[in-house]
Amino acid sequence: MTAGAKERVVSLAVLGACIGSLLVGTIGDAYGRRTAIIVGDVLMAVGCILMYYSPTLLCLQIGRFVAGLGFGAEAFACNIYLAEVCPSSIRGAMIAANLACCVSGQLIALLVCIALAPDWRLMLGIAAVPAILQGLLMTFCMPETPYFLWRHDNQAEAMEVLKNSFSD
Repeated sequence: MTAGAKERVVSLAVLGACIGSLLVGTIGDAYGRRTAIIVGDVLMAVGCILMYYSPTLLCLQIGRFVAGLGFGAEAFACNIYLAEVCPSSIRGAMIAANLACCVSGQLIALLVCIALAPDWRLMLGIAAVPAILQGLLMTFCMPETPYFLWRHDNQAEAMEVLKNSFSD
């Protein structure tokens, strides 16, 4: 790969993240915060799988862009989700913990990438695993936010989520 091609591959992930973070608010407002996170997970997984199997430079670049869309969407939507679902007494701590976990995850990803450096396909494709895991957990284990439910005339379910959030 030429230096310019490498620059494009890296830059397309950042461009995708910028666009993903801008678009996810619309998805979250229309379909729910949980759905926005799941969409980000799907985009991230698809992008990583595309990168892993990319037969051409163009396919690799498309995979990086799609994974970037997912990463940007998740980075934005997860904080909104936490802010809306956590009790106010722990909201700030939860968001701070989430950000600390994100940075720690980046360090772990760096170390994994160093270990997998000779196998660049595996290095890029393995990122699909946490995205798939988070998507499954969001789908089957996490409620929609009370704020979204209330705004979309589902007050009974919003109250149930609030009751369960404050039951401890």
